[in-house]
Amino acid sequence: MKKRVFVGGLHHESDTFNPIITGRDEIWVTRGADLFIKRESSASGIINTLIAAGYEVVPSLVARAVPNGVWDHDYYQELKREMLQKLTEAGAIDAICLSLHGSMRVDGIGEAEQDLLEAVRKLHPTTPLFTSLDMHATLTKRMRHAADGFVGYKCAPHTDTYETGIHAALMVIRTLEGGKKPTMAAVRIPMLIAGEQSETSVEPMKSLIKELRAREQQEGVLACSYLLGFPWADGKENAVHAVVVTQNDQN
Repeated sequence: MKKRVFVGGLHHESDTFNPIITGRDEIWVTRGADLFIKRESSASGIINTLIAAGYEVVPSLVARAVPNGVWDHDYYQELKREMLQKLTEAGAIDAICLSLHGSMRVDGIGEAEQDLLEAVRKLHPTTPLFTSLDMHATLTKRMRHAADGFVGYKCAPHTDTYETGIHAALMVIRTLEGGKKPTMAAVRIPMLIAGEQSETSVEPMKSLIKELRAREQQEGVLACSYLLGFPWADGKENAVHAVVVTQNDQN
């Protein structure tokens, strides 16, 4: 019997200093079987990799919008309920793999990713849960406690969204087939880097990303990421984080 993986996502870079509310008319949603149409996105990378490896993908929805102000509270809650309902209806699943941004904010709630991940965890407390993130994600403690592993983009501009989805899916596959529960560690560096200062084709990011890729070749290492935070999504935990996911506590 094929192993089943639930897939979905919410993706937005929210500027909390922008007075405009990102609402229903600015958000486009892809649902169900339409998610199987290949796009240059992390969600497509996840889905196509899992299918190619012989897994059954249980699709829910992916909602996106261009960078703008925080999301409308009521519409976010509507989409969240829809995704959680799909997760409940999915029945027995072996893993969950989501495509998220990491710096999405919702009016009256704040950090969307921690809110969504915690809700997913309540339904599936022990199911392996992995997520792709934007390089400019803000990693919070609640996010870390709610997921088994994150992997962020390694290119700025973000030309590797699809590849990062592949990476997230491979973390799922290696966990399910390896039988080892992953361990995630993160170090917070109290600084922020503007997006235009993080281009990865020049130093120092060029060498830093090269080192991440080399580390990922080590045995037992699932992912290494720099999550740089997003200066225009204000929050107490907003900072640079170095994140490593392994299958071995000693790595």
